[in-house]
Amino acid sequence: QIGTVPGHSLVLSEGHMITVDGGGKVPASTIKEGDMLLTATDELAVVKYIRGVERKGAFAPFTTSGTIVVNDIVASNYIAYQSSENLHIGGIDTTLSFQWLAHTFNSMHRLMVMGGSTNETYTTDGVSVWVDIPHKLFSWVLQQNSIIVAISLIPAIAIFGISSFIETLILNTDSRLSFSLVLCLLFVVRRAVFATKKTKVL
Repeated sequence: QIGTVPGHSLVLSEGHMITVDGGGKVPASTIKEGDMLLTATDELAVVKYIRGVERKGAFAPFTTSGTIVVNDIVASNYIAYQSSENLHIGGIDTTLSFQWLAHTFNSMHRLMVMGGSTNETYTTDGVSVWVDIPHKLFSWVLQQNSIIVAISLIPAIAIFGISSFIETLILNTDSRLSFSLVLCLLFVVRRAVFATKKTKVL
């Protein structure tokens, strides 16, 4: 349980991420007294106390933004798999935040829901299969050597990066317009190149 001034508090697992001053999302286990947490009104709340508590049951909602407000404190939908904001591979601190990785990897799930999918199934622990399988797979990958981690992540980031890009186009009108303009431009360039080649042949 993390309590702040002026009187906000929230209970979350030690791996669950919370938003700190500057907008970064770090695991709750790294929070210390005196740290500054971001509130829903874009103000900062000072951490007054941290105490261990036991609770029965938990909620893990997923939002389009990847964040959620709990008792006026901005938290993440996701957990960190290491005690840091960013992924570490072989002792190297990468620029890939766990927030970005989790939100990107979950884009396929969100697209399915947008498409009208209602076939959500859960494990006996109440965890969505869409989350449980990638969670176990990613946990296993991080236990391997740095070469296997890198080889596994590169294609995964490429695939889910595409689904995340598609999601952005669907949600953002300006992005859809820009994408359409790019396609039109590519079509015009292709036609121009084709016409030039045809002229040279003649």
